[in-house]
Amino acid sequence: MKAVVQYQFGETPCFTTFDDPHPSDGETLVQVRAAVICPADLAIAKGLHPRLPTQLPFICGRDGVGRLADGQRVYFRAGRAPYGAMAEYAPAEWVA
Repeated sequence: MKAVVQYQFGETPCFTTFDDPHPSDGETLVQVRAAVICPADLAIAKGLHPRLPTQLPFICGRDGVGRLADGQRVYFRAGRAPYGAMAEYAPAEWVA
């Protein structure tokens, strides 16, 4: 799938291909329509956030909106590294 991927902290993320996510127990697969870019996401990309991901590369972003398999529109939070919200699909830890 296509995604915005961070390879190194302090560098600009790249729009490239990444492995498709497979949801774990308790996760929901969301087809992403839009992702939020918040100050914490920018700090993570720069390597300045106190809770940096431990696994590189990773897909940027945590929050977004999208659709479930049944077509329902949802707001979601991606929770499991290396997957984030800035991709075609995201495994969500919660949806609303």
